[in-house]
Amino acid sequence: MSFGQAFTALFLSLTLTVLGLWCLLRPKTMQGYALKHSAKRWLKNSSLEWMNTTQYLRYLRLMGSVMFIVGTWVTIIFAKKCVESLFI
Repeated sequence: MSFGQAFTALFLSLTLTVLGLWCLLRPKTMQGYALKHSAKRWLKNSSLEWMNTTQYLRYLRLMGSVMFIVGTWVTIIFAKKCVESLFI
């Protein structure tokens, strides 16, 4: 794996980690963002009703924790690869 590939993978995994952490810690902010941008496109849709429920907040927390765990794990792997490619 070249340095450029490892750096790109590291950047994307860090993005996944940050997005997961944001969904885990600030689900109401994500809910507001989703509702604001979805309301413009769909006037009457059942997904908009579901986005206003507490189950949606739980879903965001669950998905945020999964994204954070996977993103952290992949970040560690690609950081190791990136550092190894510098010295080999």
